[in-house]
Amino acid sequence: MARRPWKASLLALLLCASLIGAARGSVGEDDDANASLVGGDGPTFAEEEDPERLKSLLNWAIEHSDPDKLKKLARDRGGGVEWSEGVSETVREVASGPSEADLMREALVVLADSRARAERERALDVLEDLVTQIDNAGDFLKLGGLAALLGEIRREGGEDEGSVRARAAVVLGTAASNNPEFQARALAQEPDLVRLLLGRVRVEPVAEAKEAAVFALSSVLRNSIPARNDFYRNDGPAAVASLLGDSSSSARLNKKLLALTADLLDLEAGFEIKSFSDLGFARRIKKVFEAGDDDAKEKALLVARQLASSVPGSERGLREAGLGAALEVLLAGTGGTKPADGLAELAESVLELIRSDRGGAAVETLREEL
Repeated sequence: MARRPWKASLLALLLCASLIGAARGSVGEDDDANASLVGGDGPTFAEEEDPERLKSLLNWAIEHSDPDKLKKLARDRGGGVEWSEGVSETVREVASGPSEADLMREALVVLADSRARAERERALDVLEDLVTQIDNAGDFLKLGGLAALLGEIRREGGEDEGSVRARAAVVLGTAASNNPEFQARALAQEPDLVRLLLGRVRVEPVAEAKEAAVFALSSVLRNSIPARNDFYRNDGPAAVASLLGDSSSSARLNKKLLALTADLLDLEAGFEIKSFSDLGFARRIKKVFEAGDDDAKEKALLVARQLASSVPGSERGLREAGLGAALEVLLAGTGGTKPADGLAELAESVLELIRSDRGGAAVETLREEL
């Protein structure tokens, strides 16, 4: 398997170059070493700028960096100074560093043995990057990674441990994302995986960890019919409905729940999913629509349009929940604020469906719109 530098390797390059500059008596500006735990689908965690964190991350990064890039950057930062014996030794260590499978093993050892939260967080950051590769995600399962992640996700604790639970859920969601083989093998290893994730979605007290649990659940459900069957058997729609628009739910969580609902409605197109027209779902959609920003309004309307088009009788429920009246207020520009053209067009299409009492219209795929 071809090796590639992981996202923290740049940190190693910059720090090593800075060490060269310090040896020459030069002083440079600090480089921003903050990293995002996950892309647009997951939560972002700002890393603390403290010496111990940098030292620990450097130890991880230096084992998996590109020695040629390290040498070039040091020359650029050092003005062509002679390559020092100490840095040459560093480059030799980089070149002979462990494989990505070795790095995953080391990270899993940290999760198993370390009680220090910061160490477990750093190990999970490394794993999140490595499992983005499909082959690595498969190897991660062979190494017992799923059990380790579920152990962290179920770990009790307050706000501090919540950040660890969040990172663990993001690693799981990243590995499962658009990876049907991982999803199938994960369910084979842990048949109760969907139920366990739903449990965290229901009871997780820390906002970022709850959002991450929804991300992991969404990734496991996509492309897996057995996982979605488990979702319905374990009253998944009820869990989503109970959180959507709830006073304790963040705007970010509401958007993730709407995206999950739209995914499920799209994936089950042609089947009657009564659960999404029951449970006060229409009222929840209307509540998020009224309280959210334009992005939340758009996601709520995309779900409403899909629901009214694919589940007979849903348009009546949306109208009775007051969504039609809310859309009329939006389109009228009450308060002197007119909606953006795209949002107005979407609102008009949903309003037409709500007024028409006709269901079963063709539904276009909405994943990319969300």
